[in-house]
Order: sequence, then structure tokens, then C-alpha cells
Amino acid sequence: MPVATYLPGRRVDGVRLTEGRVLVAVVTRYPVPLPQVAAEIRTAVAAIVAGRPVDVHFADIDVSASPAPGQPTLLDRSLPPGSS
Repeated sequence: MPVATYLPGRRVDGVRLTEGRVLVAVVTRYPVPLPQVAAEIRTAVAAIVAGRPVDVHFADIDVSASPAPGQPTLLDRSLPPGSS
């Protein structure tokens, strides 16, 4: 089952909401520490999920190149609206 939330007319990839939990699936870049990334995601999402626990799933780790200073640690591999 894909990690996605289905909304009227679109799909939000990488986020699955249930009544009790939130699952966020991400791709990160090496060598950023995974616990740091998970903590940052939980902090960012906590304010909008009404106290639900946030589970972070690392779908992949990009080891092809280290990010340059100031470059984001997460890669946006989401699909544009309407594609699947």
C-alpha cells in the first residue's frame, strides 16, 4: 500500500493519516543522521496533527552525493498533482 493521503481530486504522496497516527515517508541524503531528520519532521508535523503520534519511514537514502552547504537534507520525489 502506498504511503499517501487521498483528497478530493488529488493525492498527497508521502503522508498517510489515520485516526490514531500519522505516517510520513521520506527520502534523505547521506550523511545526515536519521534520528535528526526524524526529529525535525516530527517537530514540523506535530503542530498540525492534533496530538497524533508521527511515525517517520525512511523510504530511501540518497548516497550519490553529499548535499552542499545550505542544500536541503530531504529530497522531494513527490508526484505532481494528477499523476500516479
